[in-house]
Amino acid sequence: MKKTCVIIFLLSIFISAHPVVVLVHGTLAQERKWYRPGGKFYDELEKQALKQKQVLVSFTWSGKLGEKARINGAKSLAKLIISYPKE
Repeated sequence: MKKTCVIIFLLSIFISAHPVVVLVHGTLAQERKWYRPGGKFYDELEKQALKQKQVLVSFTWSGKLGEKARINGAKSLAKLIISYPKE
């Protein structure tokens, strides 16, 4: 437990010190691998982000087709975005 807390703390320091790129999948794509670590697109985008001293974060939402699902996904995405320092 202690080790996990330390890792999370160090990750939060690293992320807050660098610009963040948020990768979001589209409707009906939540089960796809491309936008997650290990996916070809994600891995290449992460390499490019690191070259620019940016951190890549993959955001997952339900991906369901419908207004309510998209609104809930948007709210979750907004919470994630505002959780990072403005700098």
